[in-house]
Order: sequence, then C-alpha cells, then structure tokens
Amino acid sequence: MTRGWLIAKSVLVKKVGDGQNTRFWLDCWIGDMPLCKKFPRLATLEVDIGCMVADRWTPRGWTWQWRRTFKGGVSYSQLESMVHLLQSFSCSQKTDVWHWNLEEDEEFMVGGTRKMIDSEVLRGSLTKTRWNKWVPSKVNIFVWRLRLGRIPTKMKLRDRGIDVATLGRCCARFVEWNRRRWSICS
Repeated sequence: MTRGWLIAKSVLVKKVGDGQNTRFWLDCWIGDMPLCKKFPRLATLEVDIGCMVADRWTPRGWTWQWRRTFKGGVSYSQLESMVHLLQSFSCSQKTDVWHWNLEEDEEFMVGGTRKMIDSEVLRGSLTKTRWNKWVPSKVNIFVWRLRLGRIPTKMKLRDRGIDVATLGRCCARFVEWNRRRWSICS
C-alpha cells in the first residue's frame, strides 16, 4: 500500500448528510471500503451503480432497484449483511462533507498536514519540514529530497549497486570534487 492511500484513508472521512453528493456503491461512506467492494454480488445486480445515497434512502427506509429478483444464495446473504450495516444510518438535512481528522475542528490546515508528514513520513528526520512559499514547489521538493538524502547522485547510485562507470565524465568529476570536499570538512 502506498503512503498516499495511507494518508487519505486515515485523514479524510466522508460524512453523509442528505446523501445528494455521495455515491451509494462507489464512495467509501460507511465502513472502511466502498459497498461495491464489500458486497460485489449486489453491486453487479444494481440497476444504477452510480446512484447516490439519497436515491436509495427514503424516510421509511432503504429502496433497491435490482436487475433481477433473488430469493437466496450469496446475493441474499450479502443483502442481509448490508441491511445490518445500514440499519443505524439515516439521512439528515445537512449537505455531505469531507472531514479532516488531523485538526480538532475538522477543517483542513496546512500546519496539521505538515505535522503529520513530519511525524509519519519523515520519522528519521530530526528537523521539521519548512516550506518556503516564495519559491516554486519543485524547489521546495528538491530541497526536501536533498535533506533526506534522496537525490540520485553518483555516490548514492554506487552505494545502491548501480554501475556508475557507464555514467558521463561530468558526473565523475563532481563525485571526485565532492569526495575531496568531504574529506577536508571531516
């Protein structure tokens, strides 16, 4: 699993209000995965896989639109499980919103995101991440990668077992200059 998924799943949570902006089968709005993955047989039987929560919810309960009727088997078992999962849910008058779990007031803040990156992604780093808003993003990212030692220099490539002899002479001169510089400093 990539870090991007880890961050998105742990930080962003969909809160359903009236259900007008949340897809019933395709969005992750109840439980830890979309209903189409949790109940795949029912999702294939659904007439409109892109329907919204509001399309399936009425004040009297849930309504379904299946391609065919079913009376038992895996489909019926999945329907029972889904109804059990949905029994505590009801729509409200509020609109659907995304909540950000890093801040107490559940509002997105750059500072909270930076703290999360420092604590979760950059655990080995002793200093905090500082982004300079006056320079382009690619410069911030380059400096960040440089501080982490993630720039693929010739020395780093050689340390990782890559044949650096095939690289150009310009790189070789830089490596030699860098080696002399480090030996003087240490």
